[in-house]
Amino acid sequence: MGNEPEVPVFLLYGPAGAGKSTIARVVAHRIYRSQGIPAIFLHPENDQVDFVVVDSLSRQIEASLAAGSQPRGRKPILIIIDEAAGHIQDVRRLPQYLASRGIPALILAVARENEWGVARGEQPLAHVIQVSVDDTLDTKTSEPLALIRHLRGLDVLVSAHEDSYWEARISREFDNSFATTLYQLAEPTRPPLTKAIRDEYEKLSPLAKQAYRYVCIFYQFGIPIDLELLARSLGCSYERFIESVYDQAIRGVIVEDVSGTGDIRFRARSRLVAERVVAHVYRSETPWLDDVCSVIRACLPHNANEVKTIRNMLIHRIGPRGAEPKDLCAVTQAFRSALDGGIRDSALFHHFALLLADQEQFDDADGYAQEALAVIDDNHGRMHFKTESRQNIHNTRGMIAAKHGLKQANLGATHRASELFEQAVIYFRAARTGEFANVYPFYSEAWMLFQRARSAEGITAIAHIAEAFQVLDEAEGNVADDDMPSISEMEAKLVRCLSDFQNLDTALQTLRESDAPTAAYLDARYATVEGSQGYSTEEAYRIVTASLGKTPDHAPCLRLASNLHHELYPEDFSGWKEILERLLYLEGDRRQCSTLFRLGYAACQLGKYNEAQPYFEELEQESTGHPRRSRTVKVVKDGEENRRLAGSVLAIRSPTEGWLKSEEIATDIKFIPRAQKFTAKKGDAVTFSLTLNYRGFLASDLRPA
Repeated sequence: MGNEPEVPVFLLYGPAGAGKSTIARVVAHRIYRSQGIPAIFLHPENDQVDFVVVDSLSRQIEASLAAGSQPRGRKPILIIIDEAAGHIQDVRRLPQYLASRGIPALILAVARENEWGVARGEQPLAHVIQVSVDDTLDTKTSEPLALIRHLRGLDVLVSAHEDSYWEARISREFDNSFATTLYQLAEPTRPPLTKAIRDEYEKLSPLAKQAYRYVCIFYQFGIPIDLELLARSLGCSYERFIESVYDQAIRGVIVEDVSGTGDIRFRARSRLVAERVVAHVYRSETPWLDDVCSVIRACLPHNANEVKTIRNMLIHRIGPRGAEPKDLCAVTQAFRSALDGGIRDSALFHHFALLLADQEQFDDADGYAQEALAVIDDNHGRMHFKTESRQNIHNTRGMIAAKHGLKQANLGATHRASELFEQAVIYFRAARTGEFANVYPFYSEAWMLFQRARSAEGITAIAHIAEAFQVLDEAEGNVADDDMPSISEMEAKLVRCLSDFQNLDTALQTLRESDAPTAAYLDARYATVEGSQGYSTEEAYRIVTASLGKTPDHAPCLRLASNLHHELYPEDFSGWKEILERLLYLEGDRRQCSTLFRLGYAACQLGKYNEAQPYFEELEQESTGHPRRSRTVKVVKDGEENRRLAGSVLAIRSPTEGWLKSEEIATDIKFIPRAQKFTAKKGDAVTFSLTLNYRGFLASDLRPA
């Protein structure tokens, strides 16, 4: 993966019982044996991935490999996320986080197909390589026969019947299901799995049945329950719990596990078994949600593990963005049980706000979102309650205000709607900055403007479309490259809306008379869209520069002009830099990462390295968590060739950190010793190429001078 660590994501998906987790472990074992790539398994019961721990562990593994006899060059680390549907945001952000810190890695996400589809929503992950594990045996390629012969070879299937007999049974009785076939053929005298599970449940004592129900409700989603939480939720004495339930666990119906912190937890034998028990006991969803409330009410708010269990269930499984269908009234009651019981968790407040917003209870929703922020800001609050990202909460408040505004506009309350739209913009802008590059506030603000355009007419609708395009323009370079497909999707919606607009020319002419810069921007922006009527980069540039001649301080036109200028005149860095300097001035306190980087890059191309340095210093402060902090974004060139600079090596601190000095650049420049083609030593005179990213300068391709 060399000097530019990318973090590809592989998705292994399929139905329950298809062997996904087993396959993931086999893959980890084999690539370690064949290529020496180590693996990290992220525990599925954790409500969210601790990126700092992953970072620390990854660096420890890297250091260990570097100290050993591994071949030269950095090896990626395989990170496996099981039950990935419950960690969809982690799967989105972890690659960006690792890339921004220069950690080469591969991510293997394992999930059930139905859960993954619901969890990812309307915004699929970009660049995910999907691999399906199908539970259905392929009769065309004789998979049933191959499985029969394999089980015979292992002495698992001991039978005098011919292979054709078992092939027919697999088709007729087992529906060519791999999991069912394996279960039945391993011991042909077994009763059907569903009947065996039902009989096992009915043999339990009443209290053990209740405990098993609670365990299965949670473990159908892969969530075990702590012993003390289960005992409390049953409302019996500890002695009776030990006598009636713990003995059942020893018998293997309820499985006992010990967590990494030494806590005893209970689970079913598998998620598949837990699902069958829930299906047998409950006829619909609502009754088992009532039992979830019983467990929630028994949770101790000061117990971080118990809170984590409840949070995982409510947010990742049955909440408004969870992987399961839900009864809104029952889910609402479950959230209220948690919050009323003292579990004042920022993520629970946040997701309860989402739930209420889905029911158009906008004022209450915003109140709970504010509660989420208050928990984060409470210096005396419990740390295990501070689990939500401030950026996510700001974006949610923006969406609440936007949806509320759209409803008020439909009711004719235009003044109130305008106030809400203004609030939404404030929240969306606040959500743009924080610990990671966030595409959602850009997408959400453009979505709000798109919806306003659809419900408006004439120049008002056209103006909203122009504003939406301007928001999307600001996203470029300020969000992760992998998230740009979402921006492109929204752009396509705006283009369709504009293409379908009746009397577009008349509306544009009216807009020109009232707001000439916005009209010029929209004319030019529409001309940049490939496939649109009048598509022409040259014409777009002519329109926007003419407008800037009359209104030079129109930031959207300047931003568009900077993009078009560099596309049309890629060698005119002086002219490009002049446009960017004007744009940066207009951005004021809201200076964009993309503008800062482009200014630094243009200055470097002009040989003004010390002038570029302040831009990169500010960019490093503003680009926390951005993947472009580690990967090479640009290389300083002379024509088609990389520019060569001269310098001397100041220090070699580790295989991944070295520093050199160049007379042409005032600041010391970092390089990665391990990535070079020769072993540099302190004091060596070298030449190098200058690569640029959101951290600033990075020397590459060192050669002896």
